[in-house]
Amino acid sequence: EGGYALYRIPGLVATAKGTLLAYCEARKHARGDWGHIDIQLRRSPDGGKTWSAPVTLKKPDGKIERNPAAVKQKLARAGETSFNKPVAIATK
Repeated sequence: EGGYALYRIPGLVATAKGTLLAYCEARKHARGDWGHIDIQLRRSPDGGKTWSAPVTLKKPDGKIERNPAAVKQKLARAGETSFNKPVAIATK
């Protein structure tokens, strides 16, 4: 669904104003932790009654180094970037 094979590692946080933010790993391929993984977010301003469309969070600018162990074991395809295990912290 949405161009991804699998969604994993969900999280939920409430902002100081009561908006709910739901997020997870969006995996292009379901084969493991080292393939193309985006972080997606949806928001609900009404306590979970309605939700926004998913938004893929922006990746950091610049070159992103691959994990050398994953490269050596050929666990990902060239050009794939993995962002794993997101955590959201709402502050006041």
